[in-house]
Amino acid sequence: LHYPLRRQRQMCIRDRVIRFLFWASSALAVGSLIALALIFGSDLEYIYEVAAILIVWLTLIVSGVLLSLFFRRSPANLT
Repeated sequence: LHYPLRRQRQMCIRDRVIRFLFWASSALAVGSLIALALIFGSDLEYIYEVAAILIVWLTLIVSGVLLSLFFRRSPANLT
């Protein structure tokens, strides 16, 4: 492929991966609320908060790694 077309395709794939990551984490947070509500009923207390914080932190860590890989500079551009 021609370089601009290849770069545009790579950016499209990157956008899709990151968008999927955020949608999946949102769905997981809602799903965990439903699952925990079914298991614990109205006695959730802090359990869902811990689960939601865990999901958010894992999402931020993974997205940070992905973004750093996607936007890294080539060694020739560092000087």
